[in-house]
Amino acid sequence: MSEFNSIQAEQEILGSIMTDNEIIPELAEKLKPEDFFFDKHQLIYTKILGLYKNSQQVTAITLYETLQGSGIELSDLLELRDTTPSVSAYKTYLNIIKDYKKKRDIRDICEAALNDLNTVSSTKVSSVLTERLFEITTEKATQSIVNSNTLMEKTLNFIDLAYRTKGEGVGLRTGWEQFDMATNGLAKGNFVIIGARPSMGKTAFALELIQMLARKNHSCLIFEQEMTEEELGVRVLSANTRTSVQKVYKGMIEEVEMDHILSESEKISLLNKIYVDCTPSISLLEVRNRVRRLKQQSSLDVVVVDHISLMAPSDHKKDTNTQITEISKGLKAIAKEYDVVVVALSQLNRGVESRNEKRPRLSDLRESGSLEQDADLVMLLYRDNYYNDDPLPIHDYRPELLEVNIAKARNGKKGVILFDYDMRTQLIEEHKQEGVK
Repeated sequence: MSEFNSIQAEQEILGSIMTDNEIIPELAEKLKPEDFFFDKHQLIYTKILGLYKNSQQVTAITLYETLQGSGIELSDLLELRDTTPSVSAYKTYLNIIKDYKKKRDIRDICEAALNDLNTVSSTKVSSVLTERLFEITTEKATQSIVNSNTLMEKTLNFIDLAYRTKGEGVGLRTGWEQFDMATNGLAKGNFVIIGARPSMGKTAFALELIQMLARKNHSCLIFEQEMTEEELGVRVLSANTRTSVQKVYKGMIEEVEMDHILSESEKISLLNKIYVDCTPSISLLEVRNRVRRLKQQSSLDVVVVDHISLMAPSDHKKDTNTQITEISKGLKAIAKEYDVVVVALSQLNRGVESRNEKRPRLSDLRESGSLEQDADLVMLLYRDNYYNDDPLPIHDYRPELLEVNIAKARNGKKGVILFDYDMRTQLIEEHKQEGVK
């Protein structure tokens, strides 16, 4: 099998560096020692980078001084320098070396995948193979330094977009008036946390959120790890038609309700803006793969993960704090890399239950301070009726108040927004009489 290398390209680029040190800054950003195939060339280039970092001139003589005892002679370096025909072709040599390195990496990854097939499931092998091949073949964008003129141009374009669209262009609007006013819309590239104790309404709120966004023509993908597709669908249709979830499950809906359900299901189908993945214990790698795939196939604006502590860690031997930290930072990276809003649901610590004041705080975010640190927006949900020892009788049923506390907002306003939560239908609507407190 071909070793995928070019000794000539490697020699030429090393000779070009000794001839003209001006090309080193560019190469230092784009070319790594491990990109070279031959060990001797890796060593020489490593020493070149060392001299460059120490602001020393790179010549055959200075290089030879750092290579003492390596077996590389001064005559070898002089030959590299003197046999280089033209420094102007260094970019061609760079591309050749990088391409051969990619080919070697692809070969190694494919060989590893073949070996893994003996002991690992085909789904896992396929997922890892796809991810690693994608990482190799996709060049990561480098952050360039911009001058004040470019900075102001970019900023004015952003401000102009916000002005012309009344803010619609810089943040995804839900249609919840107070919510949109407080958050300035959900910005792509942002990582959002919805935190609450169990049974507070996290999933119901997330489902209503993506439906509001879908109606605004924003594509949403939800990774639901607790419910099946059918259970999720029942929740959506019950809320949209104001039909009791229990009546649906018991088959007690009336004909007019069935007609309403069929009509609403057709609307959702035609809208085609909501995607669902109910894979249990999904890994960060699988989330990233599926977001990338959907982003390539169609538009994608929002990704919801329900919920973060159910995701499979990369290493079960690591402690929970480390696992959650890795997942949190990984979801934040997905938001930025694929230009989507990532919304992750999170359980809060049990310590909430032991306090007299049950309303959650940022410090209640479960297991890891990384969630608070990484998130651009944190919403904490609370229902006072949950802790009420004297609930309303069934015949006097009315929607409960759901408090959505915006506890952290990098680009918005902190405060509490009130929603009406219909527990029977799972419908959540903004409470019209109140705003941000």
